[in-house]
This record gives sequence, C-alpha cells and structure tokens, in this order.
Amino acid sequence: MNPSDFQQAREARLKAFDEKYNAAKQAYGDALQKAMSEQDRSSQCVLIKNALDKNKELTQLVGEMLTPSGSSGCKLTADKIRALRTDVDKYKKQHEEIRQGRDRMHALQMAYSDLEKRVNVLHGLETIYMVLLALVSILLVILLFHSGVASIFNTKPVATIVPGRLT
Repeated sequence: MNPSDFQQAREARLKAFDEKYNAAKQAYGDALQKAMSEQDRSSQCVLIKNALDKNKELTQLVGEMLTPSGSSGCKLTADKIRALRTDVDKYKKQHEEIRQGRDRMHALQMAYSDLEKRVNVLHGLETIYMVLLALVSILLVILLFHSGVASIFNTKPVATIVPGRLT
C-alpha cells in the first residue's frame, strides 16, 4: 500500500469518526435536555432511558476508537487520546449519576404514593367519623324532644300568690 493512500485512508477514517462522534454528542445533549425539561413523569422516564442509551452508544463509540485494532491502522495523537479518555470517563460518570437519580426519583415516587395512600385512608376515616358524629347528634336531638326532658322547656307560668302584686 502506498504511504499517501494509507494516510488518506487514515484521515478519512478519522474524519468519519469525528463526524459520528460529534453527531452522537449532539444527540446525547439533546436527549439530556429533553429529559430534564419534560414535566410528565412517565414521559420523562422514557426520555431518561433514551439519554442513557445515547450515553452508552457514545461511550462504546469512543471505546472502539481507543482500542487498538490491527486492521484499522488509525493512530490518534496523544492529545486526542487524552481528550477521548476524559470524555469516556465523563460519560460513564454521567451515566451512573443519571441512573442513580432515576433510582432516587423512583424511590421518592414510591414513598410519595405510599404516603398519598395513607392520607387517603385517613381522609376516608375522617369522613366516616364526621358522618357518625352527625348521626349521633341527630339521634340526641330526637331523643331530647321525645323524652321527658322536653317538658322542662315547656313550663307553665306560676300563679301569683298575692293578688295584684308581682311575683
């Protein structure tokens, strides 16, 4: 193989990698942005999964470029290798943080739903107690008016002892 052909082939592979890498970084950034801006929790979970998948693809792409393969023959500069290794470490760290954040959000969501169920049960008990209290109050009023206690309130005027004088 001619050295100039080899160099052109290597440059073409590096250019293809750079284009693929930049497109993958852009897709990953877009996926992260969409996941962070989504308000609906179920849609957000799907978008987080998508961002994690993009992260994994990006990490694999860089890993494939960094692992030496005898057939490709692409030599990267030391600066490019350091930058790519830094990017891989960063993407792995972000992947772990997103996964842990999703796990924390799931745990918080489960705790919230459990608390919400308890509050709903307590609200139901409160309603039952209020209805029972109202029924007992109505029953007491009915018993009050149908018992001898009602006659106490219906007193007759007392006759005067001395005629012509106030009692």
